[in-house]
Amino acid sequence: MTRATLFFRQAVYCKFFRHILFADKGVDAATERKKSSNALFLFFCLIIVAGTFVLARSFLKRDPVENAGPPGESALSVTITDSMANELLSSFLPTDFPVDNTSLRFTEKGIHVSGEADTAKIIDLTVEKNYPELAAVKSLLPARVAFSATFSTAMEDGALNVAPQSFSLGGYSIPLGLLPKALKSAVGELIASQIEKTGFTVTGVSLQAGQVTVHAK
Repeated sequence: MTRATLFFRQAVYCKFFRHILFADKGVDAATERKKSSNALFLFFCLIIVAGTFVLARSFLKRDPVENAGPPGESALSVTITDSMANELLSSFLPTDFPVDNTSLRFTEKGIHVSGEADTAKIIDLTVEKNYPELAAVKSLLPARVAFSATFSTAMEDGALNVAPQSFSLGGYSIPLGLLPKALKSAVGELIASQIEKTGFTVTGVSLQAGQVTVHAK
């Protein structure tokens, strides 16, 4: 109901009560009776005006849109499935990444990445010198070997941190320090990018089987 409608109704009601009060009154009515009628008419008009004012004030103060939360605050969440992540993963990896056919899978315990690695590019001559035991492992592995790594997620200092938890080649456990850093960066950037492109800031992640939900504000 608009303000114009409220005041139109006010005028109609006043005219209606005036008609009732003065209908069929002869010109010879006593002066006192006319004064009484005028006072009664004024009283009804005041009631109508007061009621109209209350309704108008209530209408004008009402918000056109209900706020979902406190002013200036909003929240957002984005769910990334395994299939979505696998479509994006390669775009975050360098062209010389030593693992082919990379596949990412979300679980309740973490993020699992698998693929087929070039053994010599991960356990190179420098690694063999620093880790003699890995030189022995390398001699047992074929040139192309199954690659497996898992990551955990956590918020640290307002930023999403993806940390490696395990790393293996062909079933042999490999020190986390030898895990290609590009993979860690790719997984973190993949998740964060889905929120950052909206202008929101990541506040946390929730891992489930087959998907991860990114929370932001």
